[in-house]
Amino acid sequence: MDGRSGFRVASIRGFDVRIDPSWFILFVLILWSLSAGTFPAVAPGLAAVAYLSMGLVGALLFFVSILLHELAHSIVAQTKGIGIHGITLFVFGGVAHTQEEPRRPEDELVIAGIGPVVSFGLGAAFLLLAALGRGLGWSPAVHEVAQYLGFINLVLAVFNLLPGYPLDGGRVFRAVVWRQTGDLARATRWATAGGRWLGLGLIALGIAEAFLLGALIGGLWLVLIGTFLRGAAGTAASQQVLEHALAGVRAADVMARDTPVVDAHMSLRDIARGTALRSPRTSFPVRDNGRIVGTLPMTRLQRTPRDQWSATPVGAVMSSLDRQTVVHPETEMSEVLDKMRSAEDGQLLVMDDDRVVGSISRADLAQLAARARAIAGS
Repeated sequence: MDGRSGFRVASIRGFDVRIDPSWFILFVLILWSLSAGTFPAVAPGLAAVAYLSMGLVGALLFFVSILLHELAHSIVAQTKGIGIHGITLFVFGGVAHTQEEPRRPEDELVIAGIGPVVSFGLGAAFLLLAALGRGLGWSPAVHEVAQYLGFINLVLAVFNLLPGYPLDGGRVFRAVVWRQTGDLARATRWATAGGRWLGLGLIALGIAEAFLLGALIGGLWLVLIGTFLRGAAGTAASQQVLEHALAGVRAADVMARDTPVVDAHMSLRDIARGTALRSPRTSFPVRDNGRIVGTLPMTRLQRTPRDQWSATPVGAVMSSLDRQTVVHPETEMSEVLDKMRSAEDGQLLVMDDDRVVGSISRADLAQLAARARAIAGS
């Protein structure tokens, strides 16, 4: 998942807030749980529409709380000079997508720590509101929703402080180890190991809850969270290995030089029978009157009906040249990795002025990552 996935719902301080389609699964589960179970139990005697309204408000404000948590991370990161791709809400909560790692352990500590601080603050505020509502005789429909939001924010804060990367507690732990050892790679290894072990513990706890206590839904949820946490920790560890291996590496060191350039006036039939058969590239730069004007992703060719290939020129279906998916041969690989996220066809052009000198695909990066892991393992 990256900062450009999902549906864009807002823009804050120059970055997008998005909702991943998986978010709707969690929203429906929370809405059903609150309106059919939690609120009828703590506030009996209300109408069904009242419970549904309480569940809807509770679920929406829960996700607003998650958004504020991630927004705090993002704003503090921006003050430290770190760019933000965006925030995405998804089935396991939310994530702020940063463009780079913090440069100092002190920055990591502040960026990671602000999230739980915000959640603790929201929890305390909602619990105070609930107590005030009871004291003033407000409707249970108000103070019970506030009570739930106070409790869930405190749970969110405590859970995020567990010492397993990529949780906030794991990032705090990484910052402390980084500060003490001066070695970011070692700190990341320790923190991601903590994330994998924590994930394994949650999976074991979920299985025990499901089979020993009979709480199938709660147990399954813990298993899913543990599985996600283990996967995210493993991905972070692999990313650290890759970034370490790519330090000082340029696009020219990695690019494939055999990148055929096709003419905008060629037919798709000629491309399909010639260039596309001979080259493993997933996209080809397009030239018109001596200038590179776009790219032809193979997905564009495949979406065009075959009986139209002969009469359809490349220029009619190509993507216009996007400078965000073009890099210079001297570009550092950290920037290449960042730009690859926005590449429609999973490929970047490497250009020196207006001349194509090569290309880099996601497959190239995957092979590079495998070699980096093998080297690190050896």
